[in-house]
Amino acid sequence: MKITSNVGQVVNSDRAIHNAAVKLEGQFLSEWLKAAGLHKAGPGSDSQFSSLLREKQAQYLSEAGGIGLAEVLVLSILRGSENVADK
Repeated sequence: MKITSNVGQVVNSDRAIHNAAVKLEGQFLSEWLKAAGLHKAGPGSDSQFSSLLREKQAQYLSEAGGIGLAEVLVLSILRGSENVADK
């Protein structure tokens, strides 16, 4: 496993896994914000722009540390790959 002792810090070879996990967390947060009713299109507004704003905010949230989902995914994937390699 190539993770530093600092939470959320992933080293070179696992960067792709980390980036994919952050992207997935961003998509999850976007759906979460949507379900919460944030940025609902009102009269005279465009729902497409509301969804773009929500997606961008969710992306920023996940890149700033999010809710820890990306971290859990990375650790789970790396532990799973270690278990497979040991067999």
